[in-house]
Amino acid sequence: MTTAPDLTKPSAIAATAPSQAVDAPRIVLSPQGFSIDHPDPARGEQLMATALGVADRDAMEGLLRQLVRASVSGERPDAVNVSFMMSMVQSIKRGMPSKPCW
Repeated sequence: MTTAPDLTKPSAIAATAPSQAVDAPRIVLSPQGFSIDHPDPARGEQLMATALGVADRDAMEGLLRQLVRASVSGERPDAVNVSFMMSMVQSIKRGMPSKPCW
């Protein structure tokens, strides 16, 4: 996630079935940028793309970059803010529940 994408290679990501609710893997913030926390990097990207509702690696990375930038509190990205925004994106993607969750 922290390196520039190779624009000469296709970047499509195979998505899981749209009817399946998928929780996104966690985003790990570091001084070098961010990464997807999953033991299998390819599967982690697939799960993240599905959770965000995108089928393209470039779109996924761009959306994650924007979420990390928007999470800045003070001068640094904030992990709690990133988690909150990821949760909101997933909630919007899934649609509003018929009843409140609480």
